Parts: sequence; C-alpha cells; structure tokens
Amino acid sequence: YRSSPSVSARTSAANSSTRRSGAKERRFSAMALPLSCGAADCYGPPLRLQRTLLPAMTEIPTPLELPPATVKPEWIDFNGHMNVAYYLLAMDEASETLDELLGLSYEYRETTSNGTFAGDIHIAYLREVKEGDPLRMTGRVIACDSKRVHCWIEMYHATEGFLSATMEKMVLHVDMSVRRVAPMAPDHVAWIEQVRDAHAALPLPDGLGKVMRIPT
Repeated sequence: YRSSPSVSARTSAANSSTRRSGAKERRFSAMALPLSCGAADCYGPPLRLQRTLLPAMTEIPTPLELPPATVKPEWIDFNGHMNVAYYLLAMDEASETLDELLGLSYEYRETTSNGTFAGDIHIAYLREVKEGDPLRMTGRVIACDSKRVHCWIEMYHATEGFLSATMEKMVLHVDMSVRRVAPMAPDHVAWIEQVRDAHAALPLPDGLGKVMRIPT
C-alpha cells in the first residue's frame, strides 16, 4: 500500500530535481541540432551557439524525440499508477532536450546571464501508466516571439503506443541580472522561428489551449 506523496515529499522531489538540473543540463549541452542549408531564409542557430552543437543536420527533427524514461516505483501512488506530480517531472526533464535544440541550454545561461522560467503549464492526463512502463516523449514549438516560446510535449507508452499525457508550456526568456522577462537577441529569435516553422508542418495537437470546464 502506497500513500499519495505529500506536499512536502513533492516539494522535496522538486528541489532535488532543481539541484540536479545543472549536472543534467551539462549532459545535454551537446545535443542541440543545427540546420545546414543554403536557402536565404535558413538562418541556422546563432554562430555563438554552434561551438556546442553536433555536426550539422539537413533538417530539423519534426517532432523532436526526447529522452525516454521508465516509470519508477517511487512515482506510484495508492491508486497503483503514476502519480500526477511525476508526469510533470518526467516531461519537464525530457523537455530539456528541446531547450537544447532552441539554444536555451545551461551554457547559454552561463555565458549570457539569461535564462528561462516557466510562465504557464497545462497537463492533460489521458491514460494511466504503471510501474515499469517505458515512456516515449516528443516535443515541438507551437509559437514564439522575442520573449516567449510556446511548447508542446507528448508522452506515449513506448511499447503499446498510446498517448498517456500532454504538456503545454509557455517558456519565458529572463534577464537573470534583474530576474525579469526580457527579449532574446534577434539572431536567436530567428533560429527559434525556424524551428517553429518546421514544426508547423505537423497538425495542431488536440487539446491545445484547452479550457477546463464541466461539459454541459
């Protein structure tokens, strides 16, 4: 019998994740994928970011495959399935790879004194997963401007293929010296717009911008 994680336990888990973030971000620091092409409107990532990127690829992954995960025993609640708190943990940790693709990495924060905060997150719990289940996750950019990136993450059961959950997130670009939302450099915005445009080839996901209400 497992009790549902208490608020203090969830806070502890969140703090632990925060403490691990620097090391985890360093592990992802070479995973962003630049684009190489000759079109006039093909910007590629800003030159200052390319020193940490993998060799150029010919197209932007659409959607981007994120690191897989497995449902851990400590993620299970008294209902015998993955507790709601850990959907956020799993998808947020996986989405760091999308941050890398966008050039919003640990090194970016270290070298520019800029970072990102989550402004809003909506999670839809569509189908339960249980201890030991393998998870596959994908990410994409829905929209962006100079201060915000609107992202969408999907979590699937890796072997059975069903969609278990989605996460819609508004990422805010922050000047860490004053800890306020601030614009990105124009060349950085141009790169994220290019990723957005590539991901626009995908159909808009069901549930995007969904408002919570009781059906009438």
